[in-house]
Amino acid sequence: MSTQPIAISRDRRAELLAAAQPEAIQQLASRALELSSVSDSLVVTKAPETGLIMMQVREPVCKERFYLAEIAATPQLAEELRSELLRSN
Repeated sequence: MSTQPIAISRDRRAELLAAAQPEAIQQLASRALELSSVSDSLVVTKAPETGLIMMQVREPVCKERFYLAEIAATPQLAEELRSELLRSN
């Protein structure tokens, strides 16, 4: 059975994955890996990496910034948070 790829943006795909139940994603990944057309073409080009970033917030009364916590994040998430912070200033 051959299916046509669905045109979808990377951001939309990430939104759908974030909203999905982990069990559903695991089942879908398992089914995909069982297909030789998928599993034979998979190549890991870069191992996943995570790091810690400091979450900075603004205190609402004094309007002063402070570090609330460290967050485990990937480089992509760190860049998105940085961009959002720059837009909000």
